[in-house]
Amino acid sequence: MTLLSAFPDFPNLPINSPLTGGELVCINSLRSYVLANLSTNAPLLVIAPSTRIADELSDEIRSLVGDDVIDFPAW
Repeated sequence: MTLLSAFPDFPNLPINSPLTGGELVCINSLRSYVLANLSTNAPLLVIAPSTRIADELSDEIRSLVGDDVIDFPAW
C-alpha cells in the first residue's frame, strides 16, 4: 500500500500503479486526479461501490482527460 500523503512533493511526482498488485490509497478529493493520471498510459477500469460515486468519478475524470470516459450501467 502506498500512501500519497507520505510524499511531500506530491504534485510534482508521477503517479504509477503498483507493479505487483496492491493498493494505492489517497483521500477522496484526489481520487479522480490519481485515476486520470493512471489512465494516461493504458485504459483503466474503475469499479465504484455505488452508482452515485461512479457518476461523480466519471464526471470528474472526464473533466480532466476529455471524452475518453465510458460509463457502464450498474445492471
